[in-house]
Amino acid sequence: MLRLFLLVLFLLISIPHFTSAQTTTYYALWDRKGSSIVGGEGLLSLHKIIKEYGDKKLPPTYWEKNWQDKTIGIGYRLAKTVLLDRQIRSLIWQVQHEVFGHGYRYREFGFQNSSYRVRLVLPWPTKGGVFARRGDMPNGHTLGMHEGIAIFLGGMEANSLLAKSIQNRWLQSGQIHYDEGRLYVSTSNDYISYILKTRFYFAPLSGN
Repeated sequence: MLRLFLLVLFLLISIPHFTSAQTTTYYALWDRKGSSIVGGEGLLSLHKIIKEYGDKKLPPTYWEKNWQDKTIGIGYRLAKTVLLDRQIRSLIWQVQHEVFGHGYRYREFGFQNSSYRVRLVLPWPTKGGVFARRGDMPNGHTLGMHEGIAIFLGGMEANSLLAKSIQNRWLQSGQIHYDEGRLYVSTSNDYISYILKTRFYFAPLSGN
């Protein structure tokens, strides 16, 4: 499944229509383990493709002639942000965190048949959580403490790498796309979000 995803991503990025207009470089990379940096670069390229195509079909703004049109345009922009743009950013964030973060460590340590779940966010109806569930442990292998820590931190590490890739594109282009800016805020604050979850969510559950 991972190989198929990366192959499709490579073919999409290779289409000149999406890659020739910008001086900023986007990559389609591959490695055997599906590492965090490869996943981040590929997902950032995929995000670029989706946004360029989406902005052509559904421009960020409509109806700018008078105040009535502008009022309708505000509603349109808000709906597009919540129902479409936010969902795409969330899925990019989740796949990087779960599949190329925790999942990369599972693959690195030889686990087989690991599984992942990502989901849309509100207001779309969703069930269940987001997770990376490790598969079967290699025969004769005992998970060490250092490996457990690497797995736990893998998702946050992966999103920090994605945030760094976004920064690099901004330096190359000299401009910040509004939706990449929102994606950067999410990915660069992954460590902070875990700290807050530990303080305000997990601590009460444990009785502390």
